[in-house]
Amino acid sequence: MTDNLGSLRRDDNFWSIRYDRTYDVRAEELWFALTDVARISEWMLTEAMDFDPRVGGSVHYFWGGTDESKGTISVFDAPRTLEYSWNEGASTSMVRFELAENADQTALTLHHDKITSDDIRGIAAGWHTHLEILQALFSGEEVAFQPRFDALTPIYDEIIERT
Repeated sequence: MTDNLGSLRRDDNFWSIRYDRTYDVRAEELWFALTDVARISEWMLTEAMDFDPRVGGSVHYFWGGTDESKGTISVFDAPRTLEYSWNEGASTSMVRFELAENADQTALTLHHDKITSDDIRGIAAGWHTHLEILQALFSGEEVAFQPRFDALTPIYDEIIERT
């Protein structure tokens, strides 16, 4: 499934990517999946997770070993907008989720901005895979992270090379 690829843009030394998805759930249910520690861990596949749901609150993903990402929430407007910094290694970028409900569906737009050239490849395929896992949680299906990530990486590599 490559019809839902993220849109990449390069500005100066940084990359941005945007994903648009529609989920067959109400905004409150999708918001819960974005802001509840146990639910986040299910689709982000973290070993541990800290999330303080307020402006100024911390976000801390632990994927195992020394693999982690930290951030601070800058926008928390339930159930419409969530934005936080994404500090991984020496780089800092920004992640923003925007929700718009229409009847029993909710449109999700995910923006990830200020991504370095070193990080864009993994972030592009990673978010794509995590959003598919999130969809699978709502539909009762299953998506295995690594095979899907491995299949998407060369597709995003090609887009990055052309951009």
